[in-house]
Amino acid sequence: CLVVVEGPSDRIILTAIADILGLNLHQRDVHVLDLIGADNFKYAISAFGTKGFDVGIMGLLDEDHCDQWAAVLGVAPEDLEELGYRVCRPDLEGEIVSALGAGRVTDLLVASGVFRERALLDVLGVDKRDDISDEQIAGYIRGRRKAQAATALAATMVEHDARRLTPLVELLRLSLE
Repeated sequence: CLVVVEGPSDRIILTAIADILGLNLHQRDVHVLDLIGADNFKYAISAFGTKGFDVGIMGLLDEDHCDQWAAVLGVAPEDLEELGYRVCRPDLEGEIVSALGAGRVTDLLVASGVFRERALLDVLGVDKRDDISDEQIAGYIRGRRKAQAATALAATMVEHDARRLTPLVELLRLSLE
């Protein structure tokens, strides 16, 4: 099975969740392919889909790419889930913050040692952690340091955190069936 994801941060988080949950993807012949951009989905389908190597494909995508991916597959956007695709609403970073909350995401970033609390507070324009909103921290982790944030979160998340990221956990379960 091939699980396609939009970019490096999606791959980092998805594979970290698999590791945290003790799911050995390689042992089960599940491979995660980073498309290096959602627009490359059509090439993955061409190469690996029914007109290519005919590999079972599933995927993780942001909400704003539903129409595009559905068109490539020749289905309605609401049928993507039936085919094994999971949609992050509005995107992976939004899913993470929605599931874990701004406080927990901030704690994980700081615990990684990659991000300093004072620097985060300054960049976000707040005085203390409790003042950080979901929108602010989601915007920050989807910004220029996206891959660094994903790596930091992947390194510090625990099982309780991972299980709360429902679309990703569902996708992993499906890929192992």
